[in-house]
Amino acid sequence: MKIRHVGLGLALALLSLATANADVITRLGSSTCTIEFVQVEALVKTEVRFWPMGADYKRDPYQPYQFRGEWKFTWDGAGSDYVDFAGVLNFGDHYTVTDAGWLGGRSVQTFSGFAHYIHGRADWDSATRTLSYKLLPRDRDDGRASRVTQTAPPTCQPKGRACSVFMDTNQSLESLTLSMTFNETLDRFEGTVIATQFGGSGMTKMQSDTVISIKGELNAI
Repeated sequence: MKIRHVGLGLALALLSLATANADVITRLGSSTCTIEFVQVEALVKTEVRFWPMGADYKRDPYQPYQFRGEWKFTWDGAGSDYVDFAGVLNFGDHYTVTDAGWLGGRSVQTFSGFAHYIHGRADWDSATRTLSYKLLPRDRDDGRASRVTQTAPPTCQPKGRACSVFMDTNQSLESLTLSMTFNETLDRFEGTVIATQFGGSGMTKMQSDTVISIKGELNAI
């Protein structure tokens, strides 16, 4: 697995593309992202929870995991019916606890400096100031919906069926859904991101939908 070292400062620089069209509206900013829940479809009932590094999942009370997001939105004029977006979902250092019941048991996956880079062209409803986007999956485990960077390879313990499937699964997303509503001046927004991964095959075939609530602030550039 190739590891890339990319900081948020560089991420913002990569997202900030120059434009010469005076009619173009561009907003750049950040958001608080909260993982509300992870829905897993698999042969056996499976639960996944995100934990900050250093937390003790056996002892500490669980709280929804929060991380930062970086965003760029570009409208091609005030009457545009679409908006181009680019974002960085900076999950950072964290670990997940996966309970896959009798088939996979309980396992712990550790991530370092983990981030999803996403982009696309979304539909824009100017009446409600709502952005809508859905990239459907094409092939299992193709990772077409995001590019992942990490500062170290992920780990999984204990060794067994669940960890074997995890280590063989592409960490990028296969599907992405966004729904965001903006205020009148386009400097605040909130909504939902659904990040979908597909992995495994046969008895280990699974789909994981991570539902993330987003609240952010933007500045004109």
